[in-house]
Amino acid sequence: MYTKQNWITAGILALAFTQVACHKSENVNVSKALVVASHPITSDTLSGSVSGTLLAELDFAGLDESSRRTLFHRLGRTLRLLERQGLSQYDSKMSNWIVVDDEKLGPVPVMIDVDGIRKIVPPLWPIDRLLRSLREHKQYTPEDSRWVCVGYAPHGKFVREHQ
Repeated sequence: MYTKQNWITAGILALAFTQVACHKSENVNVSKALVVASHPITSDTLSGSVSGTLLAELDFAGLDESSRRTLFHRLGRTLRLLERQGLSQYDSKMSNWIVVDDEKLGPVPVMIDVDGIRKIVPPLWPIDRLLRSLREHKQYTPEDSRWVCVGYAPHGKFVREHQ
């Protein structure tokens, strides 16, 4: 049955399957695919083109304040929406995301590690893994961390960690 949940899950997996390289930029061909919920997506299902920059290589300082806030909010929101579908990104570190710069939408984070998507993951593991990885980026700030958390848990209470 074609449900919204199946299409969202298929879309996330489709983007993840198209991005298997771990370098700064990747071009992949993506065509309209017939995806049936009961059939697995295989590497020969998709073709097309997507290009972006690895999150680990992105110049955060080069983003204006609004784009920067949007990017980090979307990172957290992506993990939240994936978990809402009953899945989690086990290895959500920076090198497993690309950022696509869209003229209308701004920076759009895309997961590229399909092997890391699992059903059983310890609670809060995906967001914790992402935050630990982001702290390694020289341009990452506590305010960036706040926006990742707001995207992940929009109604949560946040506390600033002491260094």
